[in-house]
Amino acid sequence: MTHNAEDLQHNRFAVILLALGIVEFQRARGVLKSHWARWMFPVAAFCGSIMLLFHEHHFGMHGADHMAVMARVQSEHLNFAVAGFGIGLLKGLSEVPSRWQLMLARLWPLPVIALGILLLF
Repeated sequence: MTHNAEDLQHNRFAVILLALGIVEFQRARGVLKSHWARWMFPVAAFCGSIMLLFHEHHFGMHGADHMAVMARVQSEHLNFAVAGFGIGLLKGLSEVPSRWQLMLARLWPLPVIALGILLLF
């Protein structure tokens, strides 16, 4: 995979996040009220997480320790994907009317914070 292909993959992740932000902002404003809009976030989170499991970094992976670096990157991607699945699952369940809905609506931002912390390191 070339450096440009990796950049393209990173741009796709950015587009997913921008689309999620726009849809959720429109939902918060009351512009989007349809049932499909409430499922866009979980579906996009799952798709992004699956994409991340197949995302690779080859550019600059040369040298004596390149295998160790690649193993660390793959481990990080797995952690990011698990957090993404958690975000999608909790956000999706927070949209389903149930006795747990209020609690889930309050909890779903926690894996977002966890993902942010993972990305810092």
